[in-house]
Amino acid sequence: MHLYNNSMQQKMKPDVTGRVVWLDVARAFGIYAIYLGHFGEAAGPAYRFAFQFHVPLFFFLAGCTEIYNREESVLGNLKRNVKTILLPAYFFAVLSLIIYVINANADLTETCLWGQLIIKGLVRNTYLAASLWFLSCLFIVKSIFVLLKKMKKWYWLVAAGIFLFLLAEYGMSPRPIDSPRYYYNLDSACYYMHFYIIGFLAYPYLKEWLEKTGSIAKSIKTVIAVGLLVYAGLMYFQINVLSYIPIHNMIADSGLRLVKTYLMIGAVIMLAYYLQGIEVLAKVGQDTLYLCGSEYMIKIVVPSICGIVGLSINLDGPLYVCIYTIMLLWAGEKIFVPWEKNIIRKMRR
Repeated sequence: MHLYNNSMQQKMKPDVTGRVVWLDVARAFGIYAIYLGHFGEAAGPAYRFAFQFHVPLFFFLAGCTEIYNREESVLGNLKRNVKTILLPAYFFAVLSLIIYVINANADLTETCLWGQLIIKGLVRNTYLAASLWFLSCLFIVKSIFVLLKKMKKWYWLVAAGIFLFLLAEYGMSPRPIDSPRYYYNLDSACYYMHFYIIGFLAYPYLKEWLEKTGSIAKSIKTVIAVGLLVYAGLMYFQINVLSYIPIHNMIADSGLRLVKTYLMIGAVIMLAYYLQGIEVLAKVGQDTLYLCGSEYMIKIVVPSICGIVGLSINLDGPLYVCIYTIMLLWAGEKIFVPWEKNIIRKMRR
């Protein structure tokens, strides 16, 4: 069996706007979880909740849209990924470095150290990288996937994803999910690759199923959505309903953690499907590249502007952090995204 046949590929056409709206809405939830999660313990239970799914969700969704990329040579794909992913990543990195130097009054030595971080591809878990590491990591994931896709058979793709995940979990020290070290987040790419692969393989069937309109199909979707959202709600309050499954070895434990993550991804997708009529969510989802690249700048500039006009920001409690995160995304959409789009569009020509 090939990855998918021509008839399945024909069904994957986006709507007249060129977008699949529920994918955009899912991205909006994902970027909100990213911003919120980076507030750490100040976000309360939402902090740990967000870290259960936010990054895997983005790799899964990126895999879903792989079907819309035109078939090119390995070199052609590499050029396209440099232009669409790596070029914006470096643009945002340089801007972030300028903001950091001004805000922290950094000296030349410190500036050079952060410059080295940018050259190394924005290694994850470093302050300036914020969300930027995802872009360099996605570049590696997509570049590796071009080679893996040549295997043609879906089960070889799945096997490759599992192998790379196990390599990252048990063959690298330290584990990349805890302490990534490799240039361009190559070690993290091994860990997240299977989310991209599963997104790519599942998307044609997922989209076809979500678009079924029969009464039975609608009932089944409702039941599944309710079940997944109840599960997500329990996980928010740290009630792990899967903790009763007996685990006897490390690999089984890793497998169970993946099941939990995929259930959370499913919950987000079902929520996005039912809320795809909310235009503001779809708009935020369309701009996640820019919001991802601007996170550090937004979280520095917005409080500074508030201070200049005499506004104080109170983050004393998870509810305030959740509301403030919405304000940051709104500011990003209104202040940062428009001019960033124009500059990056010109850079890509």
